[in-house]
Amino acid sequence: MTSSYVSRGLPVSARSYRLAVPPAVIRLPGAVHLQDILQLVREGADERDCPGISDPGVSATTSLEELAGLGRVLDTYVTAGPVPGCGVSLSIVVTSVAVEDAGQRARPRESFAGAKGRQSVSIGGEPAICVSSVSSGAERPVTGGMRVLRAKTVISCVPGDDDVLISFAVMVAQLDGAASPDTSEDETQSIADALVELFDAMMTTVRWLDDQGRVITDRPTT
Repeated sequence: MTSSYVSRGLPVSARSYRLAVPPAVIRLPGAVHLQDILQLVREGADERDCPGISDPGVSATTSLEELAGLGRVLDTYVTAGPVPGCGVSLSIVVTSVAVEDAGQRARPRESFAGAKGRQSVSIGGEPAICVSSVSSGAERPVTGGMRVLRAKTVISCVPGDDDVLISFAVMVAQLDGAASPDTSEDETQSIADALVELFDAMMTTVRWLDDQGRVITDRPTT
C-alpha cells in the first residue's frame, strides 16, 4: 500500500497544495476578474452557473507543476453570495510568486522566521509571513461598487523549492446597496472579523503534496 505521506526531511518538492473548503465558500480554478467575483457574490453561485468550480465543503487540490519562475493566479475562492443583512462577502486569491535574486540578502525561508513588524506564521509546516492587513474600521473604495473592510495577505514558502512562494490574499468587502438599513456598522464589522477568522482557519488546513499526491510532513499522522 502506498504511503499517504512523505517525510519533509527527504529531498522532495511540492507539486500541489490542498486545503479544506467550507460549505459557504466556492473554489474557482484559475484567475477570476474582480467584476466576475462581484457578480458571483451578489447573485450566489453553484455548479450550474460555473461548471468549473469545485464541490463546496470538500478538500480542493491545485497543481503546482508549472510554478517555477512564474507569477500567476492559481485559484480564486468566493463566498456563495453575500452574508444576508450586511451584504459582506469574502474572496481569496491564491497566486504563485517567483522569488527574485536576493543577492546577499536572506532568502525568504530564513527571513520569514525573524521578520520584524510582521506576523510570522506556518502554512502546512512551511515558514510564512502576513505581509498586509487593513485595521478594524478602515475603508478603501474599490472599482465595482464595494468598500473593503478587511484585507490580509499571507505568503508562504514551498517545500523543496526556494524559487517560488505562494500568496494567499483575502479581501472582505461590503457590496454597495446590499446591506439592510437595520444592520448596524458594528454588526457589519463583526461579520468582517468572522470572515477573516474563517480565512485563518482555512490556512491551517493547507497541506503540500508531492508528485504522487502524498502529504509532505514531519508528522506522519498529518
